[in-house]
Amino acid sequence: MKTTTADLNKSIAREFNDAFARGDLDECRRLLSPDVRVYNTGLAGSPTREQLLQLAQSFLGAFSDHIIRFSHQVSEGEWVSSWGSYKATHTGNFQGIPATGRTIEIQLCLLDRIVNAEIVEHHGVFDAMALMQQLGALPAPVH
Repeated sequence: MKTTTADLNKSIAREFNDAFARGDLDECRRLLSPDVRVYNTGLAGSPTREQLLQLAQSFLGAFSDHIIRFSHQVSEGEWVSSWGSYKATHTGNFQGIPATGRTIEIQLCLLDRIVNAEIVEHHGVFDAMALMQQLGALPAPVH
């Protein structure tokens, strides 16, 4: 079976997220272009690669047992869209919220542009409200 550019790009997007889940920021750095443009939920502007990795380190310090699962991945040209979930345990301070020991699970949608086996543009959208509700910082939804 022939490997396509779409397959390779999806693999790179998965590798990046697997490296994040393992806490391997050196591997994340390798997969990100030095000039990557980043647009994530809750971030003002577009942080540099090193600023993004500092944010990732902070997040990794607040949560453990990271699991990222993609239920759908679509690739067209340089773009890869990944839809799935993120699950972790809140074991450290996160945005002023002391560790709760709670397991959180939120939905996420990622869009990456990959050129020459590097992520040159990364968009991340996740359910921040569900995260804060699961941490007890916001009231749970009323049904």
